[in-house]
Amino acid sequence: MLYGFFFKVPYPRRAAGFCDDKLQLLQLARKKIGKFAVESTACLSNVIRPKFDSSNIPDLRATAERIAAAVKKVGLSSQRRWSVVLPQPTVRNLLVQFDDPPHSTPELEEAINWRVEKVTGIEVSQLRMSYQPASRDGLRYLVSVMVNEVLAEYEQLFKLLGWDVGLILPGPLAEMLLLPETADERLLISFYAEGFVAIAMKADDMVLLRTQETDEKEDDLYRMAAYYGERLLSSAAEAFVLGSPEECELSCRVFNEVCPSVQVYTPSQLPLLDQVEAADFRLLVAPAGAASLAF
Repeated sequence: MLYGFFFKVPYPRRAAGFCDDKLQLLQLARKKIGKFAVESTACLSNVIRPKFDSSNIPDLRATAERIAAAVKKVGLSSQRRWSVVLPQPTVRNLLVQFDDPPHSTPELEEAINWRVEKVTGIEVSQLRMSYQPASRDGLRYLVSVMVNEVLAEYEQLFKLLGWDVGLILPGPLAEMLLLPETADERLLISFYAEGFVAIAMKADDMVLLRTQETDEKEDDLYRMAAYYGERLLSSAAEAFVLGSPEECELSCRVFNEVCPSVQVYTPSQLPLLDQVEAADFRLLVAPAGAASLAF
């Protein structure tokens, strides 16, 4: 299972998704297998300031009041059970790879802790981490990391709202849950304000997880497509792009030039949510992915 920052079951069909500075609230209904309808939705801007190692929510009480008002407006104020999707870069996700499978849990945790401290520059005692196998051969592990003080802010926000949050997911992993599994090799490119995240899957194995913070999205996207397109993606691969219309257009152009055999899909070509405009899909897809676990 490639999801779950921490969780308990059963899952609710309501989710709150933070993306950049925005918050998308929704309640999902299942129309048929693999297709969903959004029953209730609300979107707020200027809600958070997503950062990995500093405050995300400067005024907790005022933020809680804004969210509570939006929840009430769409008729969900009586609902206490929610799933939550946290944004880039609040959560950092790493793919830790081994030459040989770890022989014990202490050996595994020691290696993960070393890698996390090297990447973040922060002692693991100051972090909340979750890890899980990302490949069937036991050589790759997906690790999700948050700073304790930042997670505590969100937990306090949920307490002020009276929410029972049973599932917290990083944005790109929630988005993966809603993408169609029509090919054995799939690539997700998820843009956010400061860059993009690329995740490549071969069947049930995660073979790539790259977070690229950049002001030069076009140049870095070309480099990513050239390097990983040759080594990881076959002619039967599919790439799913989540971003603004401009970012989707850029991605299509890059892949057409660098990896023309890869089929690229943009939000308007992913009819997984009924009665949702393509422009809304960027914000809806992550919380809808989390809410889809209820079905």
